[in-house]
Amino acid sequence: AHASYHWVEVTTRQYLSNKSLKLEIFTIGIVSFFIGAFGVSVKFVEFNNRLPHAVNVAAAEANNFFKKRDECFRSLDVGTNPPGCVVGGEQPAVILIGDSHSYSVVTGLANSLKNKGDGVKYWGLSSCPTIKGVFFTKLFLTQEERCNDFNDWVFNQVEELPEKYPLVIVNRTSWYLWGNEFDTSGKKIPMIKFSNGHGSAAPSNFSSEFNEQYVKTICDYTNKRKVFLVRPIPEMPSNVPNNLSRSIMFGSNGDDIKITLVEYHKRNIDAWNAQDMAAKKCGAKILNPLPYLCDNEYCYGARNNRPIYFDNNHLSEYGNKLLIPMFEEIFNITND
Repeated sequence: AHASYHWVEVTTRQYLSNKSLKLEIFTIGIVSFFIGAFGVSVKFVEFNNRLPHAVNVAAAEANNFFKKRDECFRSLDVGTNPPGCVVGGEQPAVILIGDSHSYSVVTGLANSLKNKGDGVKYWGLSSCPTIKGVFFTKLFLTQEERCNDFNDWVFNQVEELPEKYPLVIVNRTSWYLWGNEFDTSGKKIPMIKFSNGHGSAAPSNFSSEFNEQYVKTICDYTNKRKVFLVRPIPEMPSNVPNNLSRSIMFGSNGDDIKITLVEYHKRNIDAWNAQDMAAKKCGAKILNPLPYLCDNEYCYGARNNRPIYFDNNHLSEYGNKLLIPMFEEIFNITND
């Protein structure tokens, strides 16, 4: 403010005080014109080259998620029974259920269908594992009624569909088991349990209870149709679009946005064990995304300098297309 007063206001007043009225008006008019023109250009003219194109591409991936999310998917605080929808063609050929990780892959599943007229019958509820009889700990939610009601309701909806439709289940299972993977506090506290009452920690027999309830739920579904369980999607340590766009601005790339396979397996060993038990006891089939999202050492948050996640754990519409070959395995098996 002092600099503006000293170098602009005082200097301008001294200059104009020695000029005629016409020159004062002319000078003020010229200055006002250029200031106005600059303001209009800033508001209405797009400066496409202000940032590298790669930065804009990386940042835009944060909004590249399933566009029918509000129509087909619900949060726990919105409603128990979402109406569901058919994604892709109008005729259902496969069923998808799960939590938010399911809606992040639904279009990838739809794109794996060979007949353009076929679609995915989809139901999903946020933060609700596909396991009957769950209770949430106080550290998470106390809305287990909605999750349990949803699981019961969806089971009945699926049972009414023709047996020829295979069922795909996608959950962020390890999050329910052990909480946030990158919690700096180091505390790994389950979000769910299977006994009445609430508490900040699960009982000592939590793992066995989880396996029992999980397998029972999957076996109930396999009584009538083929069921496919997707291994947990790798989770990144930070928001991928934000991290990658900043890295590109400073001359780097997305190669450092990754986790090791060792970290992935350490995080998800219990989820894998439960799925393996369901496969052995119920005949469920396993779908593994790792060959499509990882190499022999790392799982990556970006591909070709573009995020494959729209945050740190949900695949984007770009990223889920990498799983099309995995989903095609469903129809190779069902057609055998």
